[in-house]
Amino acid sequence: MLWYWGDESISEDSINGGLPKVRIILIGVILLYQWVAPKSLRERCIFVESCSHIVMRRTRESGILAGLLQLANRWRCCRPGYFRLPRSQLYPEIVSPVRLADGSIVELGMLCGRVQAELK
Repeated sequence: MLWYWGDESISEDSINGGLPKVRIILIGVILLYQWVAPKSLRERCIFVESCSHIVMRRTRESGILAGLLQLANRWRCCRPGYFRLPRSQLYPEIVSPVRLADGSIVELGMLCGRVQAELK
């Protein structure tokens, strides 16, 4: 194994198997952020799966473009401010809707335990 961080690992086989260098660089930058960034900064994420973890997962599964698009989407959504909404016919698939500061509506279960406790 080349390196391991949390639940993410990159082996020499995966690199030799053809992970493009740009993917490796992006994953390396994310791992560096997770290692260097203060815990207080990393714990501010409002989602169950943190932004760095979801971007790393999307990059590994679908490529650099998908990872960067996921990063842009999360960056847009991750702002202070959120509140519960009543169920609506406009979004019937969302049982416990929460509106984020950017206007997007997500399921309460997508948000971390700290945020869920604040909203209950």
